[in-house]
Amino acid sequence: MREIHTSGPRQASIRLPDDPITADLRSFAFEIGLPGACAMTKDELVEGLRQFHMLRHAIETATGGLKPDPTAEAQ
Repeated sequence: MREIHTSGPRQASIRLPDDPITADLRSFAFEIGLPGACAMTKDELVEGLRQFHMLRHAIETATGGLKPDPTAEAQ
C-alpha cells in the first residue's frame, strides 16, 4: 500500500494498493525480517533489500558461510 496525502482544510491520507512489483518486494522483505518494510516506498524497499544482501554476503565471506542454527531442529 502507498499513501497519498492531500492538503487543504480537510487533509486526508489515502492508502492505495501496491503495484505487483512493490507487493512482491514488500512480501520478500517481510520474509527476511527487514524492519519497517510495511512503511517503505518501492525505492526504499529496493535499497533495504540491497543492503541486506550486501551485509549477508559480507558475513558469509567473513565466516566461510552461514552455519545452520542448532536450535532450529529442536523446534
